[in-house]
Amino acid sequence: MSVYSVKLDRGAVLRIAVANATRTAADGLAVGQRVSLSFAPDDVVVLDR
Repeated sequence: MSVYSVKLDRGAVLRIAVANATRTAADGLAVGQRVSLSFAPDDVVVLDR
């Protein structure tokens, strides 16, 4: 599993966990590179403080 920190345009930071089952376009990511994120609604986990 790879974990990425992605800073949104509004300043919030998301920690993204991606299973390493196959090689993807994420293999070539660079620091500061703009990316787009998507996910299925069933994949969302909300953590209460």
